[in-house]
Amino acid sequence: MSTRMTKSERVIRYLKALGFRFAKTRSRKYIRLTDGRNRDYWVGRKGGVRVGQKLSDSISITRALHAAMARWEQKSVKEVK
Repeated sequence: MSTRMTKSERVIRYLKALGFRFAKTRSRKYIRLTDGRNRDYWVGRKGGVRVGQKLSDSISITRALHAAMARWEQKSVKEVK
């Protein structure tokens, strides 16, 4: 059994570190995180990320967010050492 985090778990951890919190949603496919200032991030089961107030009006930012997350993870690993 693997103890590695899934992509979606890593994205949620990253967004929570930036100050986002969980918000209510009716979607079964996406988890919604918000910063309380009309910025909503939608995280899919496989780690896909969308931004927008409504899921139907959102745009994908998966690549950009995963790149920023990777830099953040590298920085936090260096700080631990």
